[in-house]
Amino acid sequence: MVVFMKKVKENQVQKSPFKLIYNNDGTNVLNCISPFSGRDEEFSYIKPFQADGKNFRPQMIEASVDEIADTAVDASLFSPGLGWVPWWPSKVCPDHYKWYETQTGELIKGGGIEYFVRHGGDMVKPFVNRCRRHQIAPFITFRLNDGHFVGIRGLDEYKPRFYVEHPEYQLSPNGTQNWRFHQVREYKLALITELLENYDLDGIELDFMRHWSFFNTGETTSNERKAIMTEFVGCVRSVLDQTAKDGQHRWLCVRVPIFLSKHDAMGIDLVTWVNQCGLEMVNLSASYLTHQEGDLPKIRRMVPDVAIYQECTQATITATMPHPEPNKPDQFHYRRTTDEEFYTTAYLAYKQGADGISLFNFVYYREHGAPLRGTFCEPPFHVLKSLTDKNWLSQQQAHHYFLGSTTNDASAVDFQLERKISKGQIQKLTMQMSPPKGINGLKFYFRIHTRHSSENLYWTVLLNNVELVPHQLDGEPIEQPYDGLLGEANQQTGFIGDLEIILEGENVLEIKLISGGPIDVIRVDLVLI
Repeated sequence: MVVFMKKVKENQVQKSPFKLIYNNDGTNVLNCISPFSGRDEEFSYIKPFQADGKNFRPQMIEASVDEIADTAVDASLFSPGLGWVPWWPSKVCPDHYKWYETQTGELIKGGGIEYFVRHGGDMVKPFVNRCRRHQIAPFITFRLNDGHFVGIRGLDEYKPRFYVEHPEYQLSPNGTQNWRFHQVREYKLALITELLENYDLDGIELDFMRHWSFFNTGETTSNERKAIMTEFVGCVRSVLDQTAKDGQHRWLCVRVPIFLSKHDAMGIDLVTWVNQCGLEMVNLSASYLTHQEGDLPKIRRMVPDVAIYQECTQATITATMPHPEPNKPDQFHYRRTTDEEFYTTAYLAYKQGADGISLFNFVYYREHGAPLRGTFCEPPFHVLKSLTDKNWLSQQQAHHYFLGSTTNDASAVDFQLERKISKGQIQKLTMQMSPPKGINGLKFYFRIHTRHSSENLYWTVLLNNVELVPHQLDGEPIEQPYDGLLGEANQQTGFIGDLEIILEGENVLEIKLISGGPIDVIRVDLVLI
């Protein structure tokens, strides 16, 4: 039985020195086609379960660390599975795959990560050792309640015995577990403790975004949820301190929604966690997307002494596919994040008080999941060094501001879009912007992106009470190599305006549909040209 201990902070919270933190989900080495160049011939091209037998081996984890060396990444956060079944030799959940084989009569198939772990393999050790080799701080990012797969299948290799034998702990319909039960929390803490005891880690991130459903809010009060989570976070802080080597400081980070409106249902209480649990790093996430919305400025004021990170990903907008295959991952369209969108998002984050940038799903520019989702390519590793250079970012003129919508994890965010707009309706939107100073004659191009054709519609747009002039460009206003989910020309309506209209900070848009409709607006963006 794990004993929960609440730790009251004794010393001033330290601010972490890390500026660019990088999430590595581990599964990408098999999910994605990855040309790990510079290695021996065996790893020059990796795809899962190819006929020539190139299946998982620990060198793939090493290669996934090698490719971020010398990119300005100073902390890498490894996810050892979904937080249910350990990807390391475990006493908390021993012989899981043997138990699964006994229960089902099915052997774990060769070639995958599960087969590797089933036969004594360790996913964490090569990650930690490789990070140390490159002087990158190794963290674990631990998914506290991941709903991937567990809610859509029967007994399979993703569910530990603890999960299978206690259906009463499950939250319907997503398959996550109810944290009101202390046994659920104890299982997670035991796994975290085992990791911190057995590996030379610099810290841990508690990932509240995979997934964000922890309680039945009709059965718990706000204070009860906060007390439960505060106790848990305090226990993790205690374990970090108790397992640290002499003279070592281990960092405590949380990955939480950037929208404060989502915190109460999850039991998140950042101020208390800083004051009572020694929380030092806050990673603000919109779950799956690079985004320019949220409550970063408010959170900065709430917890002024901790390091805050703005999360960026490979996508800025997602959309459902017409005929997805059931129970298969990555069956959706997504628009890739461009260089200029990375730079603008990072610049805005710093202006709003962020200390650094975090990266999630960065490698998923590579081919994975369903086909016909745009041209896959190598991730833009070249942007990473610039994301930590505040001075360089401040000198860029090619700003790209946007508001987007998502079909992924929509209940975890409070995006302003998508919105259905009818004839005569005025839709108000706010955009955070920080235009360059001292430049005369610069203009911007503004676009409305709709889910279906808008060629027979007529719009008016006001930005800060100034009406914009209709103006249609051919193609993208900034050249880019990506073609996923860009939309057709008849789904975009353009306008032009002068730079002087844009304000520092919050800007107010008023979009009115004069004729036609109704129609769904899924994205708006503004580019300096």
